[in-house]
Amino acid sequence: MNRRIITSVVVLTTIALFGLIVLQLYLIGHALKVREATFVNAVDRSVEHVLQALNQNEIRKQYERQVQYIQIQSNIKHTYDSIMKAFNNTFPFPLSGDNYLQYLERASETRNLIQEMILSYRQNLNENLSIDPLYIDSLIAVELKQHGVNTKYEMGIFSPLTNSMLFQKTGYYPQELLNEAFIYDMFPVLATPHHAEKLLLYFPNEKRFVLKQIWDILGISGFLIAIIVLCFATTIFTIIRQKKLSEMKNDLINNMTHEFKTPISTISLACQALADKDIQKTEGLYETYISMIAEENRRLGTMAEQILLSAVMEKGEMIFNKEVVDIDQIIQECYVAEKLAVTQKGGTIRCDLNAKQTLIYGDKMHLKNVILNLLDNAIKYANGTPKIAIQTRNIPHAIEVSVQDNGPGISKANQKRIFEKLYRVPTGNIHNVKGFGLGLNYVKNIVEEHGGFVHLNSESKNGSTFFIRLPLYEV
Repeated sequence: MNRRIITSVVVLTTIALFGLIVLQLYLIGHALKVREATFVNAVDRSVEHVLQALNQNEIRKQYERQVQYIQIQSNIKHTYDSIMKAFNNTFPFPLSGDNYLQYLERASETRNLIQEMILSYRQNLNENLSIDPLYIDSLIAVELKQHGVNTKYEMGIFSPLTNSMLFQKTGYYPQELLNEAFIYDMFPVLATPHHAEKLLLYFPNEKRFVLKQIWDILGISGFLIAIIVLCFATTIFTIIRQKKLSEMKNDLINNMTHEFKTPISTISLACQALADKDIQKTEGLYETYISMIAEENRRLGTMAEQILLSAVMEKGEMIFNKEVVDIDQIIQECYVAEKLAVTQKGGTIRCDLNAKQTLIYGDKMHLKNVILNLLDNAIKYANGTPKIAIQTRNIPHAIEVSVQDNGPGISKANQKRIFEKLYRVPTGNIHNVKGFGLGLNYVKNIVEEHGGFVHLNSESKNGSTFFIRLPLYEV
C-alpha cells in the first residue's frame, strides 16, 4: 500500500469519524433540549395544580367574606337600632337645656362605639385575607415530586404594588429569584390589586438535574465514540507500523543480499583460484586462500546466527543457561578478541575495569555477545581510526559497563528508536556500513532478560557511549 492510498484512507476515515462525532453531539444537544422542555413543562404543570388549589381556596374565602360582610352589616344594623332605641328612651323629646348637653355627649359616645365595632369587624375580615407561604411551599414540594422534579428549589412571593419580596424560602438566592426564576401570577382568576402577587421559583441545580436525565445517553455515546476513536487510532497506527515494517524488511532483504553476496563471492573466487590449474600453488597461497575462506565462512555464520537469534527472541523461545559469572572476565575475552581488528585499522582500545564487585548471575555466551555487538559497532562506525574505551564501575547493588566510541553520534530523534528491531539510523544514499538492524535490539533484550537495562548517551558528531547496568549476584 503506497503513501497516497494510506493518506486518502486516513483523511476519509477522519472526515467520517468527525462527521459521526458532530452528528452524535447534535443528537445529544437535541436530547438535552427535549429534557429541558420536559423539565419546564413539569414545573409549569406542578405550579398550575398549586395555583388551581390556591385560587379555589381563595374563591371559597371570597364567598365566606361576602357572607361575613352581610352578617356584619346585619349585626351593625341590629346593634345600631338597639342603641338608638335605648338612646331615644333615655332622652325623650322635647329636650331641655341640661338634657340637650347630655344628649350630645351621649350621642358622641354612641357614635364612637359604633365606629369601633365596625373597625373590629373589618379587622377580623382582613385577617382572613393573608397568604400562608408555608402552606404554598408544601403544595409546591408535593406537586414537584409527583411530576418527577426531584431537585432543590427556592421559592419567593413578590408584590408588584410595593415592588418588594414579601417572602423568600431560604434567602440564599435573592438576585436569581428576580432575574432567572419561573414567574407565575398567584391569583390569575381574581384580577384585583389585592391579588397581584407573583409566585417565583428558582432551581439552582437545574442544569445538573437535566444533565442527569440524559447521563445514560451521554455515557453510552462517550463510550462508543471512545471505542471508535481508539479503534481508528489503532488501525491507523497498525497500517503505518506495517508499512514501516514492510520497508524495514525490504531494507533487511537488500542488506542481507549485499551482506551474504560479498562473502559468497569471496569464497567462490577463492575456490576457483584453488581449482585453477594454470595458477601455480604454493604453501603460502594455500594458507592465504584457506584463511580467506575460513574468515568469510565465519562471517556468514555470524550473520545467520544473528537472524536466527532474532527470530527465537521474537517467539519468546530463547533458552538461557544462567550461572554465576565474572563480568570482568567476559569483558577481558571480548577485549582480546577485538583488539586485533582495532589495531589493524590503526585505532586504540582501552579497558579500565574499576569495579570491585563483578559477579553476576547470567548466561555467559549471551553476555559476551552483548559486549561484542557494542565493540563491533564501535569499530564499524568509527570516524577514521577507532578510539574505543571500555569501563566498569560499581553502583548500589549493580555493576555498570560503558562502551565509548568516536563515531558520528546519534541524534535525539533516532535515539528513541535505536533499540527497535530492524531499525537503522538513516544515512541518506551512503551505505558504507552494512548491517541488519538487529544487534542493538538483541543487546537490549538480553540485558533486560538479566534484570538490567541499557542506556545511550550520544550527540551528533560527538560519538556515543552505551551504558549497561546489571544486578550483582548477592549470596
